[in-house]
Amino acid sequence: MNYKTYPVDYINELRAAGKRKKSMAFMDYWHDLEMGEYNAERFYAKSWNVSPSTAHEWIKEFKDEIDKFLAHWQLKNEQHYNNVKKLSEQKSSKLSREKARKLGEVKNTAEQQSSEVFNIYTTTNKEQLELNRKFEDLIFIYQTNGGKVIRDKETYEAFIKAMEDIKDINLLKASSIRHLHDNREKPAWLRNFLENMIYRRYLTPVYEIKRKTDYVTGKYNKELNRFETLTNEYIELDNSTFERLMANGRIKIIGYAA
Repeated sequence: MNYKTYPVDYINELRAAGKRKKSMAFMDYWHDLEMGEYNAERFYAKSWNVSPSTAHEWIKEFKDEIDKFLAHWQLKNEQHYNNVKKLSEQKSSKLSREKARKLGEVKNTAEQQSSEVFNIYTTTNKEQLELNRKFEDLIFIYQTNGGKVIRDKETYEAFIKAMEDIKDINLLKASSIRHLHDNREKPAWLRNFLENMIYRRYLTPVYEIKRKTDYVTGKYNKELNRFETLTNEYIELDNSTFERLMANGRIKIIGYAA
């Protein structure tokens, strides 16, 4: 019998939110992925008893969650390997550094860069330590997907600003993977990716609309010309009207989603 690992946390989140039907749809989609079975969105819409537009949205969300899940295990695998390798090489590496210092050798560029990053990380603050760990996670994802990285103070500061903007490291990871596999443009260095907010291009903005008596939040679907609220309500809204409301401040971006 063949046992598989799948994104249990995401399924639990859906069920906790009362979205049991959606969680079952995800498990169905995951099974087809593992078996290599390809079906059209209309097939899934009929199978899950939802509209074609809902099936389209669910499948896009399922893909994003699977990207995060696979990226997590890729990261765990690399970290485990590096830790095992580091333990076996620790003694010889220490002896080599001591010998280099005794001989008065100048550190090479890579060692200097490593030293600078170490100084950035010198902290006992738990929140800062967690932020540093997320920075290293992002670097790993970026490098393993073919991106170029320089571990320096400027890149770290750009990361801090990006986290203040996006809040969620998983969104940065997902957007970086999409960017690095986007054949339409040349991949940017990580610092440029963060400083120029390129990550925003690969995320879905969450908007807030000011109405006469209240506010409503959700996402804008340009293809279907409608605003889709977080409570699954639809407001018909063509592109020109949407842009006009954005310009006069009645619609504003309050966050991002995968």
